[in-house]
Amino acid sequence: MILSQTRYQWNVFERESEIAALSVIFVFKWSCNMKRLLFTGMLLALGMFVFTQTTQAQIEFSEFTGTRLVTYTQDDANESTFKDWVGEMNVGAGLRTSMNSSKPQGAARTYDFNLDNVRLYVSSSGHDVITLEFNMDINNAQGFGTGAEAGEARVLDAIAKFKLSDAVNIWIGRMLPPSDRSNLSGPYYLNAWTFPWVQFGYHNIFQGRDDGILAHGKLKEGRFEYAIGAFEGKDAAAGSNDNMMVAGRLNVNLLDVEEGYYNSSTYFGSMDILTIGFAFQSQNGTDVAGAGDYDGYSFDVLYERPTEDGGAITVEGAWYDFEGTNSSNDGNSYFVMVSRMTGSDIAIGPASGRVIPYYRHQNFDRDAGAATDKIRSNDWGLHLVMNGHNSRFTLEYSKSETVSGSSTEDVRFGYQLQF
Repeated sequence: MILSQTRYQWNVFERESEIAALSVIFVFKWSCNMKRLLFTGMLLALGMFVFTQTTQAQIEFSEFTGTRLVTYTQDDANESTFKDWVGEMNVGAGLRTSMNSSKPQGAARTYDFNLDNVRLYVSSSGHDVITLEFNMDINNAQGFGTGAEAGEARVLDAIAKFKLSDAVNIWIGRMLPPSDRSNLSGPYYLNAWTFPWVQFGYHNIFQGRDDGILAHGKLKEGRFEYAIGAFEGKDAAAGSNDNMMVAGRLNVNLLDVEEGYYNSSTYFGSMDILTIGFAFQSQNGTDVAGAGDYDGYSFDVLYERPTEDGGAITVEGAWYDFEGTNSSNDGNSYFVMVSRMTGSDIAIGPASGRVIPYYRHQNFDRDAGAATDKIRSNDWGLHLVMNGHNSRFTLEYSKSETVSGSSTEDVRFGYQLQF
């Protein structure tokens, strides 16, 4: 069922000794049913841009309201009932790509080039309190996609955000449910190249996402941050009466306050951080017979302290307990990680930036696991950070051990870029 179809057009005219024009047309049509939100079309066209020296601008808006076209200028909008709907759009992109070399015990070494992530970010705030977030990624992000569709684009996030106050924000659509810090940091804001595999017990549609509704906010000047929501979760057998998944998270900021629902695993020494987080996910009737229950719990800590030389020391850890995942991911797991950022830039060839060596240990005590399932790993890495999380090289070496006792050594060299 089509709920709405709206077309917006902005025309900017600037005059002095020269004339410049910028025309942006954004057309979108979206539809949804009871279980999922589907964006069926998006067209973004960026038109002609001619440089000018002027600062005077007039903006004209055109909006289809179903039966007629309403046109009004910025000045009119400031005096009209439409003034709250005059907003802006931001577009960004992110790339993570790597070269991997893997050496399983008793087998030959392999070499591969990977596109780990290719993201398109779109955020549009068309109202004082309403924001639309729409992000896409490749289906094979971080190597999880398979088959002919592995390289195709896929909806990552599609969220209507309502900011009622700092204490109450309502999100509806596809998003990351409340979970651990690593999941809410995402691949671009981790302090390592690879995700901690010990947290792979979450039910999700794609890269940790699920469809649902979320409420989150800050209390006591941001010292306490809460998030609670209801989500689709894991469907039981076809035709069965499946249940919603409930998820929640509580953060306690003991030093500087982290901003927003999402977080980071390092702030490169720009903040004093000691944050403790607890998260849970729970759903009834998730197995094939529609009778089993799923429960996931996590506890995480991030400590980061700037050093006198301008660098930073970062310590991160998390503990997980998963039951009813309908996979070999049932059990208890944890990871601990430490890193040290240099206080000044270091040049490596043509590139220069802060260097961050890091070490991470992971362990998974599985209730039952296949012979090839990992049970522990040690990761050593080195970042060259040129522009925070927006431009960074990483060299990482990992050695992992499986249930059967076999081991694998992996070497990765990756680069990530965001605008």
